[in-house]
Amino acid sequence: MASGFPKKTLTPRPWSREMLKSFTLRPSKSLWEKFFSMKKKIEARRSILPSINPVLDKSEPHQKLSSVPLKQNLFQISPPEVVFQNFVTHEVSEMVLSIMNKDKFPQVVKVSMESSPYFQLTCSNDAYRVVLPGASAPVRIRFTPEENKDYSHQLVCMTESERIVVPIRAIGGRTILTFPDQLDFSACPVKYSTQKTLLVRNVGNRAAHYQLSTQSPFSVVPTTGTLGAGDSMRVTVGFHPLTTGDHSGWLCCNTGEETIHTELHGEAGAVRVGLSTNFVEVETTFITMSNHATMFIKNRSNVTAHFQWKAFPTEEEENKEKRRLV
Repeated sequence: MASGFPKKTLTPRPWSREMLKSFTLRPSKSLWEKFFSMKKKIEARRSILPSINPVLDKSEPHQKLSSVPLKQNLFQISPPEVVFQNFVTHEVSEMVLSIMNKDKFPQVVKVSMESSPYFQLTCSNDAYRVVLPGASAPVRIRFTPEENKDYSHQLVCMTESERIVVPIRAIGGRTILTFPDQLDFSACPVKYSTQKTLLVRNVGNRAAHYQLSTQSPFSVVPTTGTLGAGDSMRVTVGFHPLTTGDHSGWLCCNTGEETIHTELHGEAGAVRVGLSTNFVEVETTFITMSNHATMFIKNRSNVTAHFQWKAFPTEEEENKEKRRLV
């Protein structure tokens, strides 16, 4: 890489493997996963070791000089997994991997890495090294990202008896949107639109390209957009039930990294709107003349009632009559 780029050496910081996967979950669990304490991550990482496979080459015997039993590893790799974090795009970062010889005799190890535009060894690739007993051989890995995203690669250490594969990962920025786990509309009038507004923040370190969706009788605005890191926005969720009773649904937010779900619940009930009478009688009148009677629509609720006169009591009966006429 060009020597003009600034370099910085990063301290290995282990991350949980589950954080690198795309998953569908509730917002609180998403926040818990992403803000999981570093102490717990370190304890979880201690149990992770590099992949070690025996070299089945019968043409050459096992180490001629070795005090380590065949079932034990000659070398110890530290850290067991190389993880780059908090990197800057187009800026060169380096991390050091240590290979320690646990034997009482000098051992030969070959360090290699497949060609990559992002990860390189500062030393010669496929180079053989002699590691003295109890000593460690440092291996410097250089990383140059082009985007603020995740990268992965691997380093291979070969000895006469084993092949050790060390994972290399780079963890880019994350989007973290603060949706609630549940949104309850409680008791709402039937055939009436009730809205609730959520203040959603992106507490991550990368812009979120989101898609919001739900299903009837719920609605959401906006449905798509971009929310920058540290920014906030207002999301309006509507509830417009056409029938009485309990209604449930989900508000889904897809950011490309994950899909989180907010549970929606609403209860629809009839409002106190009725007629002043259920029977209207028009007095006798003469031919070519007209007469009328008066009735009232009484709204005893605290919402505005929109009404329409129809010949049928339900929409189903009205549609049935329309089909009959057609």
